[in-house]
Amino acid sequence: MKIRGFRIELGEIEALLDQHPMVQEAVAIAHENASTDKRIIAYIVPNQDNTQEPQLQDEQG
Repeated sequence: MKIRGFRIELGEIEALLDQHPMVQEAVAIAHENASTDKRIIAYIVPNQDNTQEPQLQDEQG
């Protein structure tokens, strides 16, 4: 599909999100409102097996 002149593959977005360790499943859809403005919406199911909290990097180093 094309959004603002760019060719976008929803399957590639889903595959990239699925690679994240805290994501169990991901789905990406295209949404078009009345003004023909297209947007990508992604839904994720968090991985319940991963008990680690996300780690923030200290960039003040």
